[in-house]
Order: sequence, then C-alpha cells, then structure tokens
Amino acid sequence: MSLNITKKVGANDRIIFGTGDDLSIPTMTSDAKFLRGASAQGVDFDAFLHSQVPFTGQ
Repeated sequence: MSLNITKKVGANDRIIFGTGDDLSIPTMTSDAKFLRGASAQGVDFDAFLHSQVPFTGQ
C-alpha cells in the first residue's frame, strides 16, 4: 500500500483496510477519520460507513 502513517492513518488501519482491499471485499467501519485521511493521500477504499455504536456488553 502506498499510504503513509499519519495522525489519521494508523498502522493497524493499513493492515485492516489493506486486507479487504487485497481480497476485493468491502470493509464495514465507523472510522471516517481513516477514510478521509486515506482519501487525502489519493487512496479510496470500498467501505460501508456506519455510525459509532458503543459496546455495552448486554
């Protein structure tokens, strides 16, 4: 991947989204910050963006 690590693009994000990209499958995420950071670097991912939902353990 040609993404540089920044405040918006983390190392784990590169692995997670890169795997989906390599397998040609969309990724479901609430990490809009990463998608904006990647787009700013010229990389667009096939991703479904959903709202953030806290895990309550119930």
